[in-house]
Amino acid sequence: MELVPEALTWFQYLKASDDTLTAYARYSAPSPNNWTSALPQEWNAVTQAGKDRTSPFTCQSDRQIAYVQLMNTTQGRYRCANNGNCVAPDTCSCAKGWIGFDCRVPICEQGFYEQDQLQFVKGANDDLELNVFKDYLSQHSNYRLDPQGDGYSNPRYESRIEKFVNRTHMLRSTEQKGGKWYLRDDGSMQGGYECSIRAVTEWEDYRSGTLFEHPNFYSSYMDQKIEADGLVYTQWQLMGWDPTHEKSSPLEMYGNSLNISDDDERLFIYTDEGYRRQGEWSRTLSNWTKGRCIIEFERVCNNEISPIDLEAHGFDESTSNSRLLVQDTDLVRRSVR
Repeated sequence: MELVPEALTWFQYLKASDDTLTAYARYSAPSPNNWTSALPQEWNAVTQAGKDRTSPFTCQSDRQIAYVQLMNTTQGRYRCANNGNCVAPDTCSCAKGWIGFDCRVPICEQGFYEQDQLQFVKGANDDLELNVFKDYLSQHSNYRLDPQGDGYSNPRYESRIEKFVNRTHMLRSTEQKGGKWYLRDDGSMQGGYECSIRAVTEWEDYRSGTLFEHPNFYSSYMDQKIEADGLVYTQWQLMGWDPTHEKSSPLEMYGNSLNISDDDERLFIYTDEGYRRQGEWSRTLSNWTKGRCIIEFERVCNNEISPIDLEAHGFDESTSNSRLLVQDTDLVRRSVR
């Protein structure tokens, strides 16, 4: 294929000097096919007078010879699972009850599925999230986590773009890519899962604002703190769970605690309900939060694994037991040892 002498392309060029090809390159430097060559070729220009050839002999390079290959390339086979439809290259529109880029993740309405969530999967997305869970994550996997961004699935990212503005110059720029919602079959956005170890129950439900209160009730999903009675009731640390309940000091005291020197052994009780004597629990001003969490994905694409194992490998939450893979879409759990 003939190109203008100054064209910048990714093709190999024929070098007029020795009739060889230039090397492969991202953008090959121009290599004009000169009007004469070291070894005379049929296309060489006239260099001296002869029969039917008279001066002047003014010639100049007017082309590059590029080696190209014409190929007919068709789009590969792309399938969307569970009755999803491929509506564009690499884009599935999922049927009711399924989400994901290829429609292989079930929607569990009783779990942590959020219809209006931009990311397919997200956690707290802060600097501590990876630090808290790194000891429990698989050490043999590559993670695409973005704790400071929009989550760790379909995240936003920067891409270098190169566009030719003419035949010799290109324009380089940086564009924001990704961060797009996956689609449902009706064209609406899928939403996604917000990872949490804390379950939605009749006692604690962030959607309705329910948080049970009783003198003997407290949530076990609170970061560790010393209560007013001097005891610690939860062992979680750095999970992002502000205490939603707090315990008072005991409602009984001996005289020596009250500096009553003449009555040190006398017991003073400040309640007539026995279950309150050791202190009582009450609500704080903190709200129910999902806290920090990381979901691990293990895609299995061969036919040698059983359907049960395939389901269990598809969506698993990191746990402290490296041999235990847990499918966790909140209340629905299935484990494989």
